[in-house]
Amino acid sequence: MSSFFIDGQAVALFSSHALRYKRHHGRSGLVQVREDMWLFTRWGFFNVASARQGDGSHDNEIDSHSLVIGAVESDHLEALKAHLPDLIGNCFLKEVAESAFKAQMIVDKNIWSQVMLSLSQELNYDDFREEIVKTHSMDDPSYLKTITDIEEFISKIRSTGTTD
Repeated sequence: MSSFFIDGQAVALFSSHALRYKRHHGRSGLVQVREDMWLFTRWGFFNVASARQGDGSHDNEIDSHSLVIGAVESDHLEALKAHLPDLIGNCFLKEVAESAFKAQMIVDKNIWSQVMLSLSQELNYDDFREEIVKTHSMDDPSYLKTITDIEEFISKIRSTGTTD
């Protein structure tokens, strides 16, 4: 069962068993599960996942203290950093060619909690899509189309009970 929430600035948080990536490590056959969270904001679309220790490669264990914040476009991360400079303004952006979310930054979980709190406390509208259209802080028509597609998908689920 997927969870999908639409509520203002933090428009959509999506976590699904379908998004879990399982990898076997070591002789013990332990399975680590990585769950991603998707976050849609006025500043862009972000994928949030546990970081990995060391150089961040998938062969390393999960880092229990850090998150990887990824974006398809680096402009989205830059906009969020500019919006919350005291919290994440100094985070280093890196490009990861082999990832769907090519722009990434590592953020301490405690700092990211403060980012989420700030975004929630800033809410001053009741319709995210309308807010994006009215005061779009990024010049990114594909982002607005994505939001529209998601709304249509949710509407279809509500009316039919299925995605088919």
